[in-house]
Amino acid sequence: MKSPMTPNFLLRQRRETDFWKMSKILDEFYQRDFSSIVDTMKGLFPRSWQDRLQADVPVVESACKAVAVQYRQPPARRYFAPNGDPISANQAAALGRLYQALGVNRVFKIASEKMVVQRTIVGCILPQPGTNRSTIMTFSPYEVEVDPHPIMNEDPQMVREYRFRVPMSADYEQIDFGLLRMNKDGAFYEFQGKKTGVFQEDGGYPKEFEGRYPVFVFRLGEPPKGSFFCSLASDVMEAQQVVSVAASDALHASRYASWGQRVLTNADRGQAENLQLGAETILGLDEEQNFSIVNGQANVKQYLEVIEHHLKYVSLHNHLHPSAFVSGNLTGLSKQMDLYDRQAIRSDMIASLEAGEQSFYNALRMVLNAGVRADSWPAARVEVQYQVEEMPQNVLQEAQARVLDFKAGIQSPFEYVARTRGISLEEARELVEKNAQEYRDLEAAGMVAE
Repeated sequence: MKSPMTPNFLLRQRRETDFWKMSKILDEFYQRDFSSIVDTMKGLFPRSWQDRLQADVPVVESACKAVAVQYRQPPARRYFAPNGDPISANQAAALGRLYQALGVNRVFKIASEKMVVQRTIVGCILPQPGTNRSTIMTFSPYEVEVDPHPIMNEDPQMVREYRFRVPMSADYEQIDFGLLRMNKDGAFYEFQGKKTGVFQEDGGYPKEFEGRYPVFVFRLGEPPKGSFFCSLASDVMEAQQVVSVAASDALHASRYASWGQRVLTNADRGQAENLQLGAETILGLDEEQNFSIVNGQANVKQYLEVIEHHLKYVSLHNHLHPSAFVSGNLTGLSKQMDLYDRQAIRSDMIASLEAGEQSFYNALRMVLNAGVRADSWPAARVEVQYQVEEMPQNVLQEAQARVLDFKAGIQSPFEYVARTRGISLEEARELVEKNAQEYRDLEAAGMVAE
């Protein structure tokens, strides 16, 4: 539909089906599944694709793991009530045990890595059938359909309906998927013509949910107007396809060009087929006949240089270290600029992950309150400290700057240890006091050199 005043002003836009296909391919590349490359080569080389060997390089997985480093070490979490006070120590300890039992850090590590290319990861907290326990499931865009609110399209609680693709049956040969349909009226599993309630038998929600979904979202970026999902990192997907196809093509060309082609002129087929070659063999040729070996030339050097330049630009503009993908030396300035670039994208990642952590706690709080049938778990703000490697600095200068921060009251030694070790403030206080006492004992015994 177009505006009657301006033909180029579209009033209706259909969602491209390629979006879901691209999301699935990106997920496969992250899992090091390059089977879709074969389909690409069938289209490019319909007569010779069977003779070509795959030469895949995990570009997508490397990009994901290079940027998403926040959950390689367990982060430290603190919870604050709306008035700014920390929640009780008992509740904080219980949440720590619950996060560990649910495997939150493991789930979030994979989700954060996928988010680098998928840009949107949707999660849901679901009950385990036949138990009083819960499980966390995360979904890439191709695994869930969302009917968002047209204006508040980013808000997961304003969605009209979710349709998750969930595994319902599995054996050695195949996996059968069903539909988890979740809207304001209820939540049902739909599989083989049957509907089963997710949280209650009739499909309703516990009253503690207060009309909200147990759904959380991780986003890297901002989705287009009216869309729930951010745009995919299609350039990284294309880089994977280019490198895989080009490496296979170059290998194919080099393999065939490495063998000399025998040529016999002015001879019939029988003479050519009966020709004997070898060190102990003498060729008897007629005067008009000629035998030669033509060496092929693959000319793959310039071909590979073009691919390398393409990969270099993709890595640079995705804040990856180009030396991990391309050859050649990098200057000190370019290395320093690369560090700042990676620091910038990691800062964006931290902001997105912190919002996702808050979204997860809000969903988890509803599930916990529904389990005890009371509003015992309070609304809280989640503060997350990630244990990530900082940019390389002079160790002595860094230590001196830290001491100045301690003296100025900007931070305390206990806060620094709690943040770097991923422990609570109380545990950090005990550790610092213990280490300080041990140092004083060694000093008193004359075992510390001046």
